[in-house]
Amino acid sequence: MNTRTFTLLLVACGTLLVSAIGVAGARVGKDRPAAPPPARVSVLKQPFQPTRRQRRELLKLRRQVAKSPHASIASTASVPDARPIELPEGLGDAWVSMADDGAVCTFIPDPLGGYGSSCATQEDLRTGGAVTVLGGAGQLNNKAIAVIVVPDGGQDPVVTEPDGRQEHPQVDGIGATVVPERSRVSVGAVSLEIPEFDPHCSTSPNEDFRRCGL
Repeated sequence: MNTRTFTLLLVACGTLLVSAIGVAGARVGKDRPAAPPPARVSVLKQPFQPTRRQRRELLKLRRQVAKSPHASIASTASVPDARPIELPEGLGDAWVSMADDGAVCTFIPDPLGGYGSSCATQEDLRTGGAVTVLGGAGQLNNKAIAVIVVPDGGQDPVVTEPDGRQEHPQVDGIGATVVPERSRVSVGAVSLEIPEFDPHCSTSPNEDFRRCGL
């Protein structure tokens, strides 16, 4: 039996971060099954040479990770091994990094400062993967960035828009897309519906995301 866990996190003055991870139900009994093989995301092991701009971004990311609570998975993310994901519409790069115990952490740049982040454990990845969404207004209007992590051999993600149309974003292990509010992003048994953004939230000039006290 599988259940789904949805997490709402507030980051950088109130930007809305939503993440979906799959959590496998525990099996009760005297005989424990053999441990399943680890889920892998091979693209995170491929060689990568960051540009000067990306090195500056990694330095900022390293500082944020260093400030993460020691009990959090994000505090164990290996920033030097992080890989970038070019975001659509000129929104910069998100980053995905391996962490301790085979977990994978996603960091999406927040124009209000820092990065919105969520981490998927091995159990999450075996359920299907992870979806992290950072949403707002400004340049994105009523849309949001969705960063998707799919382990090797996993199912292709599906975006179902409010009118029922479906899109299949290209994800080679890690990838990103921009989706309308009230869309649903699914990968394996993981499914996350993008909330409808509050039109009364205030925005400031040159911000790409909505400033909300959610």
